[in-house]
This record gives sequence, structure tokens and C-alpha cells, in this order.
Amino acid sequence: MIERIRRILSFLGVANCVEDMDQPTFRLHPLKGDLKGDWAVTVRANCRLVLRFRDVNAEVATGIGVTRHQLYRLINGQHGVSPDMALRLEQAFGGSADAWMRMQIPYDLAQARARSHVAIPRLTRKSA
Repeated sequence: MIERIRRILSFLGVANCVEDMDQPTFRLHPLKGDLKGDWAVTVRANCRLVLRFRDVNAEVATGIGVTRHQLYRLINGQHGVSPDMALRLEQAFGGSADAWMRMQIPYDLAQARARSHVAIPRLTRKSA
């Protein structure tokens, strides 16, 4: 039984969502009643391991007052840290809003350099 619990916990350690725990031998199933929203896997006979999966991104998004989609785009580099977002991050996680903005600038510059394919010749001053 200890070995089975170790195996279940090793899968749990790398699971990103409840579906990752849906292995045939685990007999994953949703719970009802007071435990609705939680899941269980079978260890042996009537012995179950109860799992509670949380959507941390949704919790963080709600906590800082943005949508889950806005947070997803920020995390995945599809949207930068705006001054408004910097203030929200400052209040939620610490650090100054200035520091959050200063981290954004080098990232934006690196992205612009990577996208830039236009060769612009250096301008020189002409003599009169």
C-alpha cells in the first residue's frame, strides 16, 4: 500500500490538472456532497486519497483585480506590464511598481530587436 501511495503522489507531483491523474489503476472520480469539487483516487478497497485541485491563476487574477485571460497573456509574454498592472503587482506581491516597470523595458527592447528586420542607415551631419 505504501508503494501505491508513493506512485500516486509521484503522479500528483507533476500533474497540472485533474485529468493528469486519470490513470486507469487510480480510478479517479469526482466527490459529491460536502466534498463536491474535490476528487479521489483509490489506494486500496475503501481507502481513498482525496485531491483538491485549485486554479491558482484564477485566484491570483481575482486577487489583483484582472481577468484570468489578462493574467494568462502577461505570464506568457503576450502582453507587457502596464503602469496599472505594475501598481497591482506591487500591492499583491511587493517590490515597487517602478521595479516592475524597469523589468519590462529590457524585455520589450529585446523583443523589438528580435522582430526588427529593417536596416536603417546611420545619419551623418552634412557640412554647409
